[in-house]
Parts: sequence; C-alpha cells; structure tokens
Amino acid sequence: MVKYLIILLLFISIRTNAQHPIHFASADSITYNCYLSGDWDKLIKTGKNALAHNINFKRLQQRLGYAYFVQHDYFAAQNHYEQALTFDQSDPDTQTYLYYCGLYTNDQGNANFAAEKMPLELQKKLNIRKSKVIDVIDLEYNYKSNNTLTRSDPTYMRFGINSQLNLKTSLYQTLSSYQQNIDGTTIKQPEYFALLRHNISAHTALDIGYHYVNTKNRNLITNGNMGYLGINSTLNRFKLGGHASLFNDGSTNYYQAGIKGGVTLPGQTRITFTSSLDNVSGSGYNSLIFAQSVNVRLLKRVWAEGVLTLGNLKNYNDNNGLYVYNLVDPILSRAGITMYVNLTNKLTLFGNYSYETKQIEKLTSNLNTNYVQQSFSIGTIWKL
Repeated sequence: MVKYLIILLLFISIRTNAQHPIHFASADSITYNCYLSGDWDKLIKTGKNALAHNINFKRLQQRLGYAYFVQHDYFAAQNHYEQALTFDQSDPDTQTYLYYCGLYTNDQGNANFAAEKMPLELQKKLNIRKSKVIDVIDLEYNYKSNNTLTRSDPTYMRFGINSQLNLKTSLYQTLSSYQQNIDGTTIKQPEYFALLRHNISAHTALDIGYHYVNTKNRNLITNGNMGYLGINSTLNRFKLGGHASLFNDGSTNYYQAGIKGGVTLPGQTRITFTSSLDNVSGSGYNSLIFAQSVNVRLLKRVWAEGVLTLGNLKNYNDNNGLYVYNLVDPILSRAGITMYVNLTNKLTLFGNYSYETKQIEKLTSNLNTNYVQQSFSIGTIWKL
C-alpha cells in the first residue's frame, strides 16, 4: 500500500511540474535575484531552462554572460553577450564585456571590434586608443646546438614592432638575422618581414604578408622574396583558417598552401588543440607537412605550448610567414615546448626548447646523412 502511495505522489509531482513550466516573469525574477545574490550556478541552470522553453530576452543573455564571466569561462560568456547583441546592438554593457572576453581569450581583433562600437566616452574611460604607432615590441634570441662537425652552431636574433593603424587594422614588422658556418663557409642571412592584418568582422581576419630574405654565402648574394595570404575565422571555441604563399629563393618558385583548425576545451586550464596541414612544392619537389600543438594554462600567469611538426621543411614557412626555413639542410621533424610567463599585464617572457632532426643533402651522392640539432630560445613581449 505504501509503495503505491509513493508512486501516486511522484506522479502527481511530475504532473504538477509539467503543468507549471517556466515563463517570462519567473525567468526574469529568478535570474535577477540570483544575479544580486551571486548564485551563479542557479542563474545558469534557470537561464538554460528558460532558453529551452523559448524564453529569450536581452537581460537574460546578459545575466548568463556575466555568470560565466565571473567564473572565468570567457568563451561561454562571449557566446551569451553576442546573443544579447541581437536585441540591442548599441548596449554599452554588452560591448564592454565582449571587449574583455576578447582580451581574456587572446583575441585582440575581437576585442577591438567590440571597442570600435563603444561610445567615445566609454572608450576614453577604458583607455582604448584607436591607433598606436607602437603597440607591441617583441625580442627573440635563438641558439642551436648540433652534433655534426661540418656545421657550426647557428644563431638567430629578431626584433619586432606591431603598430595599430586603427581598431580593425594592424601592421607587424620585424628585422631578423641568421648566421651559421657550413663546410667552412660563413652564411649570413638578414631578413625583413611585414604582416598587415585586417579584421573583416568580429570573428574573421585577413592577413597579407611579405618576407624578404638576403642570403650571403661568401661573395654570392641571393635575394629571396615571399608573398603570403591568409584568412582566419573563430566561432567561439573553434578556429579555422587557410593560407597560401609563394616564395622565390632567387631561382626557383616554391608554393605552399595549407589549412589550420583548433578547439579550446571548457575548464580553467583552457586547453587548446590546433592542427595544421601544409603542402610545399616547387621544381619537382613536393612535401606534405603536419603540425600539432597543445596549449594549456598551468597557473594563472603561466602557459605552456607543445608542438610536433612532421615532414620535410625545405622552404617551408611557419607562424603566418614569420619564419622561413630555406637553408641547405632541411628539418625532417621537430618537437618542442614553449613556456610563457606573464610578469605583468603588459610584459611576457618566453622560453623555448626544440629537438630537431635535420638532413645533410649530398649534392654528389644519393646518400643523405641525418643529424640532431637542439634549439634554445628566449624572448620577451612588451605591450605598451
């Protein structure tokens, strides 16, 4: 008898709940009280229930966005604030939090796109400048050690400046220098690289780049030129991009085309997986190159990124055309890790270690010899 009574009570409870679904007034009242009391879990639960019942309004999306924001889930917060924009494109609170979501997800383009739509008074209050002659300065020094007697340990230095032309467009320029002794001959290679980035929308950026390489081998000087074109899109936690380039080393054209995709997992560590696939071809040469990276936040101000690259990297360019691997000995595989430490909100230090397998190409023989090269880099990124 007791068993049947319990079943009857449960049935009545289910029927009662089914007959009283959530409605606009209760969704507004409950989420507002949760917002005032800081009960973020209940706010999110109630908000999701309201959306599931097709109850949707600006304040609901803003409250959900804020609940995720204070819990440091900036991707989820960004999603809800973007939904709030569909009700009011000019709401300053929504634009402000979208700006900070862009900053905290390392998407400066998205942040600037939100900043551009803010009232001028709000831009001044947040100290947002439309243009900066010098926005970011970065420095890098690299030393490589190898286990072959016919190659010296190479060095590489780079100095870069980023300029913000307006809130949608930036120009990055860098000067670098590479030096190594190969078979008794000193090779010096000064380089210049420029990348113009324009944000077509809040989530899509177009890159146009140029890389100049001046290779000095004794009295022989070779001028290399590369043009680069890329497009990158973000959809909350997902990223997708494509790129193409043409590099002429002074005698031969090398074509490169590739795609890249990535996803950031939920959670405080914000683990991001990124994969890319490129094809490099030219003068009967063809190589397929795969790269996989994993980026993870170890501490509040400490990040680590591991990268594995497989394939013959002869005349391959990486990092949106910043690095061009055009020297005699191609890299066959590379595995490395980079640590980033945010000393302040404006100053970041980084260090990298990479293990590379390289190949000595014998011009007079069909035999090739592989050797190991270890790479060590240190650098700084200073945001003014």
